[in-house]
Amino acid sequence: KTDFAGTRLELDDFVCGDGNADLGSALDVSNLEPISGPGNLAYVIYTSGTTGKPKGTLIEHKNVVRLLFNDKNLFDFGPSDTWTLFHSFCFDFSVWEMYGALLYGGKLVIVPPLTAKNPADFLALLGREQVTILNQTPTYFYQLLREVLADHAYDLRIRNVIFGGEALSPLLLKGYKTKYPDTKLINMYGIT
Repeated sequence: KTDFAGTRLELDDFVCGDGNADLGSALDVSNLEPISGPGNLAYVIYTSGTTGKPKGTLIEHKNVVRLLFNDKNLFDFGPSDTWTLFHSFCFDFSVWEMYGALLYGGKLVIVPPLTAKNPADFLALLGREQVTILNQTPTYFYQLLREVLADHAYDLRIRNVIFGGEALSPLLLKGYKTKYPDTKLINMYGIT
């Protein structure tokens, strides 16, 4: 169970549990030594196992930073963007979602698991939270598409839909592009 599901946590206004907001300012942080560098392992993520057996992919810090900084020029991410953390931490898309939002000062909405399983509820969340950057596998997006095209009124503000994780069928996206012509649809396939 996700204890913070649906809760907004403003990190800029963080107060320590005892109410002492100045606790951090009393600590000397001027001589902290780095504990890891660009070539150190950041995480291990497993492939989908399409060849029969999932394989661990070792991702270093520099790879994550390079991915996000290189793609900044393609997508123009910024502090006014709202992203969702939709995917499991076991899937590389979650890294893109978390760090993409946080690195560029955007807002990250953590999607409750039950909401993620229901396309209508997820679309309502996208509208309510005014999500601008959506990352999806094609298979799940096709489910969203059916809901969007079923003549429901969703006030979506999505600037970019970024696809990954599996092959995309562009012809299936025609209805979405007709309804939301200003949204960019981008196929990244796999980020690892």
